[in-house]
This record gives sequence, structure tokens and C-alpha cells, in this order.
Amino acid sequence: MCMEQLLVLVCGSRDCCMASLFPGLNGFLFVCLSQSNLCFGSKMALRLNEGDEVEIEPDPATWTALEEELYIQLMVKEVHKGNRSSTTFSRKGWKQIEQEFCEKTNKRYNNSQFRNKFNQLRTRFNDFSKLLKEPGFTWEPVLSTVTATDAVWESYIKIGFR
Repeated sequence: MCMEQLLVLVCGSRDCCMASLFPGLNGFLFVCLSQSNLCFGSKMALRLNEGDEVEIEPDPATWTALEEELYIQLMVKEVHKGNRSSTTFSRKGWKQIEQEFCEKTNKRYNNSQFRNKFNQLRTRFNDFSKLLKEPGFTWEPVLSTVTATDAVWESYIKIGFR
């Protein structure tokens, strides 16, 4: 497989000025220098399948709290632009999120990783909302945390989460 084909698979574009694969312990690190910014692909395992095609398996995405916050801000921005249907973002919206996230963090996650994070955040939000609806739980804005008495927490834990 040539570099141009790898660019399309990993970067989603052939428009890079320079791209390189560097050997690592668990595969390769892909570096793409586009006309506007530098993006690093996550470490990837590159292997040949039976048809001698390269299969790329990115490492699981790791997110810092600041990256999660940025991701949420980017999603809100796309909602305001009208790039979200009833339950998910349009292709244009996802592309914008991916591109801006890479520009600001120099990390390139694939669409599946962004969608997984979106679903994780939605689940956390739903769990959080349910907790606040339970009797005895309140939101403390100064501390940015949920508060309840020890008895309320013990009772909630006894009956089980969710």
C-alpha cells in the first residue's frame, strides 16, 4: 500500500504536504503535516490481512478533562450552526468537529472514536440527570458537585444505581 492510500485511510485526505510513518513499540505513529496544521494520528497497529491489504487499528482514544471540554464546545458550536439532526451530527458537522479538534489538540481521532465519546458523554449526562431527580440529591454550583447526606447516599447505594 502506498503512502497516498494510507493518507486517505488515516487522514481522510490526500491534501497533506508531508506524511510519515515512524516505527514504534506497538505499531507505527502516523504524522501528517497538512497545509494548515500538524496532526498526529494515534499509534496504530498496521498489519497485512490475507489479501495483502493494510488494516489500521488505532489505539483507544484517551481524553483529558480539557479535551472533553473542548469536544463539548465544538459539538455545541456545530449545533448552533445547524449541523445536527435529531440524534446525531451531519457528516459536515462531524468533519468540522474532527478538524477543529485536531487543529487545537494535535490529536487525530477517527469518526468512530468521536462517536463513542459522544455516546459516553450522553450516558454520563443521563445518569447525572437521573441522580439529580432522586429525592435528597442537589447540585452544589460552587463546588460543581452533587451533594446529599450520608443517609441519602447509603439508601441510594443499597437500592442500586440506575
